[in-house]
Amino acid sequence: MIRQTALSIGALGLVAVTGCTSHWQHANKHATYKALIPSETVDAAHSVSIVTRAGDVLLESTDDGPKVVGKVRATTQARADATTVSTAIDGDTLQITVNWPDGKRKNSEGCDLLVYLPTMTGVTIDTSAGDVFVKDMAGLLDISSSAGDIEVHDHEGAVKARGSAGDIDFWDVSGTVDVETSAGQISLHRVGAPATVKTSAGDIYVILNKGSAGTLSASTTAGDVSLIGTGFKSSGTVQISDDGPISRFETSAGDIEVVIESE
Repeated sequence: MIRQTALSIGALGLVAVTGCTSHWQHANKHATYKALIPSETVDAAHSVSIVTRAGDVLLESTDDGPKVVGKVRATTQARADATTVSTAIDGDTLQITVNWPDGKRKNSEGCDLLVYLPTMTGVTIDTSAGDVFVKDMAGLLDISSSAGDIEVHDHEGAVKARGSAGDIDFWDVSGTVDVETSAGQISLHRVGAPATVKTSAGDIYVILNKGSAGTLSASTTAGDVSLIGTGFKSSGTVQISDDGPISRFETSAGDIEVVIESE
C-alpha cells in the first residue's frame, strides 16, 4: 500500500513509489506524468473528485503548491507515454481523471495517482482496484475501492468507505464513520459516533472519540464481542448514555472490540 513513508520528492520534483508490489501481467511499460495545477484553479475549488481504474490513490495536504503525479503502467511504451492526467473545475469541484489513449484502458493497465493539494472540504475517490491513502482533508470523505486497503489520517469531517477486499484503517477522524468491506480487518482509532462498521470476514477494532454518546450494538457469527469492557458471546448491546445515536458493528467471522478514548 502507498504510505507516507514510501514517498520521497527529489530535486527534480519526481516522485518515487516503493510501497506498491503488485505485478501487472503484460503491463510492463512505465511512464510518469506530472501535472502542475495553477493556484487559481485550486483557489476556485472547495472539493475534489479523483477517479482512476486499477491504481492506487494518495491524497495529502500540502503548502508547497498543488501537484498531481500519475505513475502509468501500460502494455506498450507508446501507450504509457500517451496517457495523461487531467484536472478540471466543475462547479466548485476539482476533477482529477486519467486519460488513456483512444479513451480506453486495456486489461492489466493502470495508473497510480499521487495528489498534493491544500485541504479540501469534500473529497470523493473512486478506484476499481487499488489502495487509498488520505491525510489532512475535511468535509465528507467518500471512498470506493473494489480491491485494496483504505487508510485515512487526521480528517476533519465524516468518512464513508466501501471496499470489496482489503483492510480499512482510520486514525483521528472528527466526524461520523460509515465503513464496509467484504473481506478485511477494520481498525478505527479515534473516530466519531455514530459509527456503522461492517465486514464479511475480519476482526473489528474501534476507539470512539472522547465524549461519544448513545448505544453500541455489535454482532458476529463466529467470534467474541467486547463493548467498553463488557464481554459477550456473538452479540451484545451497551448503552453509553440515555440519548444519542446507535453505533453498529457487524462481522460474519471475527472478533469485535469497541472502546472509548480515555479522558
